[in-house]
Amino acid sequence: MRRAQSGIRKRIVSGLVGVALLTTIFEGAQIAGLASATTVTGLSKTATATVTNITTSLNVRKGPSTKDAVIGSLKNNAAITITGYTTDGWLRMKTSSISLGYVSAQYVRVPVVSVSLAAATATVVTGKTAQARATVLPECATNKSVTWASSNAAVASVNASGVVTGWKDGKVTITARTSDGGKTASAVYTVTGSAVAYVAVTDVSLAQPAPVMAGRTRQVTATVAPANASNKGLTWTTSSTSAATISSGGLLTGKLTGLGKSTTITVTAKAQDNGTTATTSVLVYTVQDVQARLNTVGCKGTNGSALVVDGVIGTQSTAAIKNFQGVAGLTKDGLAGPQTLAALFGSPAPSCTGASVVTQPTPSPSPTPSGTPPPPTNGGTTPVTGVTVTPGQPILVGNTLQLAATVAPANATNPGVTWSTNSASIATVNTSGLVTGIIKGTGKSAAATITVATADGGKTASTSVMVYTAQDVQVKLNSLTCRGANNAALTVDGAIGSNSKAALRDFQVANNLTANGLVSSDTLAALFGKSPKACPVVSNSGLDLTGFQYKWSGKYVTQDFLNKVLDIAKKLQANPDDLMADMAFESGLNPYAQNASSQATGLIQFMPSTAVSLGTTTEKLLEMTAVQQLDYVYKYLQRFTGKLNSLSDVVVAVLWPAAVGQPDSYILFSQGGGAYAGNSGLDLNKDGNVTKGEAAQRAIAVRDSYGKR
Repeated sequence: MRRAQSGIRKRIVSGLVGVALLTTIFEGAQIAGLASATTVTGLSKTATATVTNITTSLNVRKGPSTKDAVIGSLKNNAAITITGYTTDGWLRMKTSSISLGYVSAQYVRVPVVSVSLAAATATVVTGKTAQARATVLPECATNKSVTWASSNAAVASVNASGVVTGWKDGKVTITARTSDGGKTASAVYTVTGSAVAYVAVTDVSLAQPAPVMAGRTRQVTATVAPANASNKGLTWTTSSTSAATISSGGLLTGKLTGLGKSTTITVTAKAQDNGTTATTSVLVYTVQDVQARLNTVGCKGTNGSALVVDGVIGTQSTAAIKNFQGVAGLTKDGLAGPQTLAALFGSPAPSCTGASVVTQPTPSPSPTPSGTPPPPTNGGTTPVTGVTVTPGQPILVGNTLQLAATVAPANATNPGVTWSTNSASIATVNTSGLVTGIIKGTGKSAAATITVATADGGKTASTSVMVYTAQDVQVKLNSLTCRGANNAALTVDGAIGSNSKAALRDFQVANNLTANGLVSSDTLAALFGKSPKACPVVSNSGLDLTGFQYKWSGKYVTQDFLNKVLDIAKKLQANPDDLMADMAFESGLNPYAQNASSQATGLIQFMPSTAVSLGTTTEKLLEMTAVQQLDYVYKYLQRFTGKLNSLSDVVVAVLWPAAVGQPDSYILFSQGGGAYAGNSGLDLNKDGNVTKGEAAQRAIAVRDSYGKR
């Protein structure tokens, strides 16, 4: 039994049930030499879509490639009409003023319009299975996932992949429902033949998961009883998707942000068989609360100062976490994992100052520096004598910075404060002191003065917050020879995408900062400081390509990388050029390539669940060098040792593992199925079938674009 998922900007990737999935994002800037060869598939019916997640504007290009000329731009929330799509992440579109153009699908939401099933009626023999196939339109809808349900699971059940299993004579309605829009389609299945004993689910239980920080993942483990239940499929939900989301496999991702916003949510697993449910609670911590707690227990960054509560785990926060882990007797990895979170928010909590910190339900007022609070005055009230504010830190437009005010004395009767900015066009500040960068444009970076004033006495304190625009960050990176994943200067477009993040990582490495590709305060301080270090210029000249037939090159293709690929190929009994071609096909040989929607990451686009099954996480993969990440490429492919006899075998090892060792004529997907709809661009001869050989053609085109030696 196999399962497949489909959707824009990713290929269907699958293995046997229980095998983690991988997926691929194709960006024009990541795959050399493919721009002009991109095939555009027309929609059966035009679709209306909306531009989304754009901070400035979205470029409209003449063709489906970043190499094609820009012919216009679109603002956020702009409505456009989609007429076609490519399998590498481009949409053909038009507007009232643009008759034909192409935009990146990453910044466009294409809603689902309808779903249909391949047949209105079908028959399945008891004890056997039949594949229900759903077609979601438009073909390039952003979220084409569906859920399946049976009207009577005792007659025939259906799993999450649409596989219908017959159990006893009768008729049953199988329904597909789209995750986007709740569109439905149904088919009546007639079950015939001798009855097969159907084992119903009697119980579902969930293991208590450890706490999770925003931006991190945690696997929730479920046990379905009895062990031989006929349909052990589960549907997962959380009580608050704004706090955390959960995948169809139970992988929880923290989403919360903000100071004081950490909360406990409920995770529910519901049996697809008969609705038997189980729940458990998970504590989700925000990054801001982790930073504030580290400050409380006296754990500081490398600069010896308290952390800026900005919601970004940068160099200083990572150092503070390591310091806390050291005093708590934990592995000093700088990651806010479950053990670290449990110790940090426990009571008492270890302290970097030597004394344990006990969490009080209601914190007691702190004494004044002299140790004795000033006596009440003015008829029993204690007036405010002053106020201070934490120093401002630089931020990127759209990012936030949490400022904190300290009112003196600590036991003042009315410690209330108000916040203001001298220029709301540069930065705004809310009632809690949260500053948000606003200003945009090249050469527009500027500082705003943020002032806090006490309600009692009008005492004030101010600090300066420098707001840098994304364009100015890109210009500065270019001046320091920090290049994108395509090893070219950045396009100054105000969008911090994969190329800008690659350049940021290079800068962070060159300046001894945490290499995470994020525009944190410490990165901005170094980037626009007095003497930022330039990035080394990457050159592939002089590479020893002995053992390879193709002239492999790229920003991350070093001699160490090539040598390690040769070693892995030898262990796998595979052709090293085939391994290089598949990685170039999957990620453009970019270890930091990441699909924004699925979070598929790295050289072969590991899904979060895949990474966990291999003993790592996508977050950790992003912290690795290309050479280090190769260990996990080998770990994934190791089960195919001796079986990767061609490039097509390597491609399907990721795309459809059951096809490894099969002839190139082996059919992966057929027209009418959801898998085919998501991969129709691979059907080169348009005969309604995608074969193993056809699926490999894109990888072959990528390989050939590098040229033979």
